[in-house]
Amino acid sequence: MEIPLSLNQGLIIWVVAIIVIILIQRTRTFPSTGLVYAYLVNLWLIHWPAALLYALPWYWNQNIDLVKTGFNQSVYGIVAFTVGIVCVRLFWQSSSRKRLDSPLSSAPVLEVPEPDHKLPVFYIVVGLISSLVLSRIIGRLPTINAVVAMAGQLTVVGLCLACWQAWWAKNYRAFTRWLSAAFALPLITIVFQGFLGFGTVALISVLAFVATFVPLRPQVVLTGMLISYLGLSFYIGYMRDRSEIRMVVWGGQSLEARVRRVYETATSLEWFDPWNVEHLRLIDMRLNQNTLIGASVAYLSSGFQEYARGATLQDAAIAIVPRILWPEKPVRAGGNALVTAYTGIPFAAGTSVGIGQVMEFYINFGATSVIVGFLVFGVLIAFFDLKAARYLHQGDWQGFTFWFLPGLGFMAAGDSLVVVVASVGAGFLTAFLLNRGVHIWRSHRHNRLRPGAYSTHPRNIGL
Repeated sequence: MEIPLSLNQGLIIWVVAIIVIILIQRTRTFPSTGLVYAYLVNLWLIHWPAALLYALPWYWNQNIDLVKTGFNQSVYGIVAFTVGIVCVRLFWQSSSRKRLDSPLSSAPVLEVPEPDHKLPVFYIVVGLISSLVLSRIIGRLPTINAVVAMAGQLTVVGLCLACWQAWWAKNYRAFTRWLSAAFALPLITIVFQGFLGFGTVALISVLAFVATFVPLRPQVVLTGMLISYLGLSFYIGYMRDRSEIRMVVWGGQSLEARVRRVYETATSLEWFDPWNVEHLRLIDMRLNQNTLIGASVAYLSSGFQEYARGATLQDAAIAIVPRILWPEKPVRAGGNALVTAYTGIPFAAGTSVGIGQVMEFYINFGATSVIVGFLVFGVLIAFFDLKAARYLHQGDWQGFTFWFLPGLGFMAAGDSLVVVVASVGAGFLTAFLLNRGVHIWRSHRHNRLRPGAYSTHPRNIGL
């Protein structure tokens, strides 16, 4: 049974859930690598800000009833997500008391692990080559393309490790340089792909990781607010000039021309003004998943379409099987086709529309599947987060990569479950191959290693 909530009530419940998650994640007995934070921010971006716009008396754009209805479903989702995280915490604390070697038996980091300065740089280079070069060469080859896509996420892994090692070595200049480098990720994806979203998700993952160990001091909070405002202003400028930017990027013009065009946008920014209706409309245009969810609720309630009854969940389950092993894998099309099928809204050719997890869970069994689905998501992401954090705190960088890289596959909060599950599966395969390759290379070079840091234990080679 659904509980009718007003827009303001939903906004408040979201804030309470965020506070609960932050309090849980920042406890010393609950180590984290920021995966929970990162998914939370990505989910929040496509639901909460747009809902807030319709609580403002001076703004009106789309059907407010659809916005309220769709936002209501996201409220169920975030509450269930929070409960899932709490359940994992309780289980982890209970089981850790029985493990003498648990990192929870003491502070997360008592002795700083021996840093490995080469490994983060290696990850960053491999990630950039995969995303900027190999992704164009490989094209759409089954399985291989998915592995290359996840290999591109190694840039995030490398930046996170570099920031971690610099911080605990008290090399704050290096920490600042690595963290500053992360802010170039959105610019790189705009220049080379014409998209801001991919780089923003990567940047959020790095910032979420850093937020798990940097003390939450007033100056840190103020800096975060300033960065958020600058980022919002840059988003407004990007949306304003998006067509011109993509014309240059997709038109195959030189790198110099692309950089020049992005530079022109960056130097002609309009500072975000909450009373400027046009600025608010640009946020509503691309960061409002609530309207589509509300449209799907209305469409299904009117009987124009039957509930999927687990069909898309089945597709997601078999998506983990590599297509190279199952060429005729019967996975249904996602994206625009799925959204149109359950909202009745047609989209122009070339328009990319993600279904998002809230809507996809809803079209299967209604609000019940939203609650169950996000409960499972909360458990899974918190589990990946804890496993990655455990290896990180032990100085086992490859064990950390084996869980953190697949965990980044969950970050596509606005995409289909097929994409998410396939990304997680490809992340495990990529991490295994990478760790195995690093292990063989190190053995071949006969490097002198710290005992236990890069052993032949199965966890260090991804088994």
